[in-house]
Amino acid sequence: MENTDILHMQKHIFGNLFYLRNKLQVIMDQTLAPYDLTTQQWYLLAVMEEFFQTSPTLGELANRMGSSHQNVKQIALKLQGKGFLRMEKDSEDRRTIRIVMTDKSVMMAEQRGAETDIFFNSFFQGFTDKELTDLYHSLLKLSN
Repeated sequence: MENTDILHMQKHIFGNLFYLRNKLQVIMDQTLAPYDLTTQQWYLLAVMEEFFQTSPTLGELANRMGSSHQNVKQIALKLQGKGFLRMEKDSEDRRTIRIVMTDKSVMMAEQRGAETDIFFNSFFQGFTDKELTDLYHSLLKLSN
């Protein structure tokens, strides 16, 4: 394959990442509206549920989300106001703030469980197992 073809594909992939981000945000915002959540707020809760066994610090959460400490704090404050989480000082280091999921967020995740599975199955409909595996590894490579 020629360099111009490779460059064209790279540009197309890059542009499609932005397109998909916007498309996902519209779909997710519509889906999450009944729960009074935005895509960003849902993402914070999803990252906590998926990647942390214990309540993370703001810094740990920001790092995992690929976002700034300040941005994550603003999202967390909004979620705290809605009753989805609490921001608590760490018992060992009072300067450290830990993010704790509330019963409300756990119940919402349980309610949405089947709905979430249906959404993901629909979103990735038409992909073979190999295509999903390749996409997964390719996106991990781009993320690092």
